[in-house]
Parts: sequence; structure tokens; C-alpha cells
Amino acid sequence: WRTGDPIPANEVTVVNLIVAVGARAEILIEQGADAVPAAPVVGAISYETTATGIIQFTASRASQVMRSARILFPARGIYEVRVERNSLDDGTNNYTSSDMTWTTLNAISYSSPINVTGHALIALRIKASEQLNGVVQEFSCIASSLLPTWDGAAWTAPVETANPAWVYADILAGSANARPIGYARLDTAALAIWAADCDAAGTEFNGVFDFRTTVFEAARDVAAAGRASFHMRDGLYSVVQDKAQTAPVQHFTPARRDESLRSNIAGSKEKLIVGYVGRIANEKRIDDLKILDQQKDIQLVIVGDGPAAPRIKKELPGARFVGYQSGTELARYVASFDIFVHTGKHETFCQGIQEALASGVPVIGPDTGGPVDLIEHGITGLLIDTADAHELLEAVATLRNHSSFDLMQLAARKSVEHRTWDYINAQLISHYQDAIDQLSKERGLVA
Repeated sequence: WRTGDPIPANEVTVVNLIVAVGARAEILIEQGADAVPAAPVVGAISYETTATGIIQFTASRASQVMRSARILFPARGIYEVRVERNSLDDGTNNYTSSDMTWTTLNAISYSSPINVTGHALIALRIKASEQLNGVVQEFSCIASSLLPTWDGAAWTAPVETANPAWVYADILAGSANARPIGYARLDTAALAIWAADCDAAGTEFNGVFDFRTTVFEAARDVAAAGRASFHMRDGLYSVVQDKAQTAPVQHFTPARRDESLRSNIAGSKEKLIVGYVGRIANEKRIDDLKILDQQKDIQLVIVGDGPAAPRIKKELPGARFVGYQSGTELARYVASFDIFVHTGKHETFCQGIQEALASGVPVIGPDTGGPVDLIEHGITGLLIDTADAHELLEAVATLRNHSSFDLMQLAARKSVEHRTWDYINAQLISHYQDAIDQLSKERGLVA
């Protein structure tokens, strides 16, 4: 028997053996020339010796009728599929026909046609017509990513999403990365905030990487789609969002003082928090702070890193070393200090002191170099010989017990409020003008 031959009545038609988990048989029923009620055409489809039941095909129209029936096998294997016609030819008139032809047999298999990981497979079911026949070379579709998301406690099972935050996370830690970093190294708090902002703004990433690129470039492109940029925060892979501000925000300010951070640092409200910010190097003389580390009512905090860190950590066993900090985290630490102390005697300016003053934190610094131009002795802090342990401890006690310590905090902030970029640039231009005027006078005297 060949596909396309009419099926005689009461005969069993057998097709070739197939390997599948199911099959779909398609049957064509010839109708008469006029749209009159047609006699039913009855047939049965079975595999091996197990029948699937009687299937009745009927229609009332002049055109041909195509019907299909699907059967599922108990397991994947080799089967014979049979079609049996049970009804007789309708010879009562010339207007109806019950001829039946088996036109198609499809094998159904749920296994992947290719064994390639990291690819999305698409199944198409297309009905041939006069406009479409043959092989489809190209097609358009709407694709969605199935990616894990962070629910605030754990990573979820993959869900449909186009949120840039989760695409970004998948690029760094997902299976598409040949060397994934692992989800534990992602800044989940920052990603969750970014994801919520993207959802609120309706921002999506629906790009397809069909070209060679690097992990960093791919992550950067996805971040840009969500108005963010790649960033590392405390050793975690994070982002910095591009958010419009309603007003300029000063970075170092007393408003960044964080009581929860203070509690985490000191553990007790009775402890005075004395902090240092800067490079941990020998010339900074951080070991001069040993006398403060020995006091039970003082919690010493060291912010920064450097080549001398291993030695200094041994010298100051009671101190809290929080490593390198930047951005908002640095501003939070500085504003959360009670007193800022700097022991380097060879500072040409000392930006750390200026940041502490801007945060409203009184400063103890050496009476040499750059700190002299920043600290107003007795008003915004104290200038002492920081190498003298007794004098250093006495200076801390003096500030701690100062009756106007709150006024000193206000004075510290006020002393640097004018140090804006406009002020600094104007001051620089003024210095240049003074130098030009002086040179002009000298040339006039020489002439």
C-alpha cells in the first residue's frame, strides 16, 4: 500500500515501521459535488494489535474534508500503524461520496533533535498551502528568556523575564558563561533594587547576542539598557544606576551618619568611635594609634588597605578593619565616627581630613604639613604631636568631654562648606593672578 491510495472498505492498511512515542494519521474524505448531508465514513486507527477505538468522520459540504487522529504509544519503540476502513461505499446517489484516502503519517518524538547545550530549540507546525510549500529558511518570532530571579531570600527557579537586572545576573553567573562567577558573588541587594526600578519604568532587554563578544561587554550592554553601569561593591558584582536627582546631593555630609552601622561597629553605645581613613602604609604611622586600641571605652576603626595592613592588624588587634571603601559606603563610615584621627606627618594636604570635617566630625591631626591648613585648633579639632601616645590619648579625652562638642561638630562642617569646585578654581586663578602681578612688578624694577 502507498500513501495516497484509496482505502477499500473492510480492509486493513499497514504503513512502514516507525520509531516514536506517538503518531498522527491524516485522512482525506472525498465529498460530493453538492453540499448535501454526507454519509458517515467510519475508520479505526491502531498500532500492533491494540485498537484505539472507532473514529467517525462526517461533513456536509462540497469540498474535500481533511481529518486527523493522534495516538500515543506506551513507550518509545518500533511500531506498526494500521488504518482500517469499516464503512461501505455510499452508492445510493451521485451527490455523495464516502471514499477515504490515508494521506499522511507523522511520527511524534519528544526527544531533542540535536544534542547541543546552551541553545533554544523552536518547533514549528506549518500547514502547506499554495503560498507556502517546501522548506522554511527564515521566520520571525517573539522570544523570552527563562532566568532565575532573586526574591529577597533566594534565587528562584527560572521564570520568563526580560528585566535587565536578571539578564545581567545570568550573563555573569549563568550557564551561558564558560566560567560563571557563581550567584553568591552577586550584589543581590543592588540587583533587586535595580530590577524593581526597571519593572516600574517598563525597561526591558530583548537583545540577541548572535556575534562574538566578551562577558564584560555583554554585561555592560545589558546594564546600559537598564540605565546602569558595571560596578564592583565590597568584592561583589554590582551596578551603579543612572538616577535623576531632584536636587544636588553633597557626598560627605553629617546626614550620612548611620546608627545601625555604629551599632554594628562598636556593639555598645557607650564606646567612642575613633576612625582613620587612608592608605595603610608605614609612612602613615598608623601604629601610633596603639594607645587608643588599648582603651576599653574606645572602638578604633581603620578604613582602607595597603602594603602594611598585615603588620598593622597585628599591632592593633582590637581595631575593626573594614577594608577599602568608596562612594556612599565611605561617606557613611566617615559620618558615623565620633572623632577622626590622622597620624601621617608628611601629608601635603590630606583629603581624608577635609572629608571628615565635611561630615561634621572633629579631627585630631599632626601639627605639621597639610593638616595645619585644614584644622582650626580648638575650633574644628586639635593639632598635636600624634606620635606622643600620652598627648594623643589626652586629646581624645579633651574632645570627648568638651562642653561644646556639638558646636565643634557644626564648626567642622562650616569650615569646609565653602570649598566647592567653583571656590577652588577661583582660588587657583587668584594664585595665578598674584604670580603674574608679582612677575610684572619684578620686570618693571629690572627695566
